Amino acid sequence: MLAFGAIWLLRCSGNTSPDHRDTGTDANVSDAPDDAHCECSAMNALSCYCQELWCPVYEAAKECSGARISIRTGCGHEWVQRGHPKWGYGYGIYAFDAISHELVGVKSENESPVGPCKKTAYQTDGFIDPCSAATECILCGPTYDEIPPCADAGTPDGSTDVDASAVCKGLDEEACLSAAGPGKCTALYGAKVPGGTKQFVACRSECMGGAVVSCGIDPAGSCWVFPDTCVPEGWTSVFECNPDGAPACVGALDAGWAG
Repeated sequence: MLAFGAIWLLRCSGNTSPDHRDTGTDANVSDAPDDAHCECSAMNALSCYCQELWCPVYEAAKECSGARISIRTGCGHEWVQRGHPKWGYGYGIYAFDAISHELVGVKSENESPVGPCKKTAYQTDGFIDPCSAATECILCGPTYDEIPPCADAGTPDGSTDVDASAVCKGLDEEACLSAAGPGKCTALYGAKVPGGTKQFVACRSECMGGAVVSCGIDPAGSCWVFPDTCVPEGWTSVFECNPDGAPACVGALDAGWAG
C-alpha cells in the first residue's frame, strides 16, 4: 500500500500546475498579470488565492488524477473536495455555483507551509461550508465512512469500478492479491495486540493510507496494529494506536510493527 499526496497546492513555474496539468485548467478569477504577487494580507481574496496557489476550473477539479475526490451538492452549490484529512497530507475544497459552475470560494490545508503567508491553511472570503441538506458521494478513489459512490464515479486510473467494497470484502489472501490494483482491492496485513505476528487480516476496497503505523479495533473489540492508516472496512480506526478511548491498543506501538 503506497501513500500518495492527496492534494497539490503550490503553483509551479512554467505552464503546468503542481499535478502537471496544463494551466489552461486554472480558474480565471483574476485580471492581475502573471508576474504580479499578492501579499499575505490579501490572501483571503479568491483572486489572490488563485494567483498564488492553485484554483481549478470545474472540469479540472473533478479529474481523477491520483486524488480521492468527494462531491457535496445542495443549497445552490457544489463542493468538490480533493484529498481527505484522514490521509495526513492535506486537502482542498472548491465551492462552485451549482448552475454556472463558477468557482466562488476555496478552503485548503497542506502538510507544509505554502504561499505568501507561509502557513498550512487558507480560506477565501467567498467560501461557505456545505449546508446540512447537502448530499455527499465519492467520485474518485476509495469509499469509506459509508459514503456512497457518485453515479458517474471513477477512480485515479480513470476506470469506473470505484465501489469495490462488496467485491473485496471476505476474499482470502490469494483472491485479494489477484484482485488488487487501482480502484480495486487492497490486502491488509496486521498483527494482533499484544504479541501477535504479521498475518493477512482482511481484504478491502482500495486504500491509499498515510505511512503512519496505526491500529484498528475489530468487531470483537480486539486491537490490531497495521503499517499505515488503512484498516479493514467496518473496523474502528485508531490513528497512531492512541490508547485514549481505546484501552485494547495500550502498548501497541511499544511492541513495534512486525514487518
